[in-house]
Amino acid sequence: MLLGGFGKSWRRVDHRLFYPSYLGEGEIKKKHTIGCHWKFGKDSRSLYVPVSEELTEISQFIDRVRDHLRAGASQQENLGNQRASRWREAWYKDGVQVWGRIATKKSKAIQWFHQENFYLKQSSLGGSMGRTGRVWHRMYPHSSLSDLSHLEARPKQYVELLTVFPYGSQKSNQFLSFLRDSSEQPGNFQHLW
Repeated sequence: MLLGGFGKSWRRVDHRLFYPSYLGEGEIKKKHTIGCHWKFGKDSRSLYVPVSEELTEISQFIDRVRDHLRAGASQQENLGNQRASRWREAWYKDGVQVWGRIATKKSKAIQWFHQENFYLKQSSLGGSMGRTGRVWHRMYPHSSLSDLSHLEARPKQYVELLTVFPYGSQKSNQFLSFLRDSSEQPGNFQHLW
């Protein structure tokens, strides 16, 4: 759920929830629905990753997943070095960055994908119809531990994540500079991994 998905819209947030004006008003919808929204069912509560306001658990979670996958891949004799190399190339610290923030009701990044003259719209970084972008945008319901055993959902709070696969283009570098420069302000995205 955190790192993957399926279908055409898995890498974007559900626009019906977080950007309804994009779809149009009233009975006439101007555009197709974009995005998805994942939720855990009651039987999946053991899979929750509670997250503090500092979001340090996300960095730790990504490191643990990578360690487990790397250990599992090394135990598979038939995996072969070439396939394992391709997997490792996708998630290494120089090849991907994860940025996050705690959002209250609204997404900060969703408009960036639709904003004219911004780094993401109609670019290989943001993607377009038929071209998978290099930035994934997700909004996850925010849960925390009120004590060591009680998981508590925080209504109308989300963990907003941007997963960026930079590739050295001018727009890619400008977008990462934009994130870095604005990260000092409260409520903005922080570099997590």
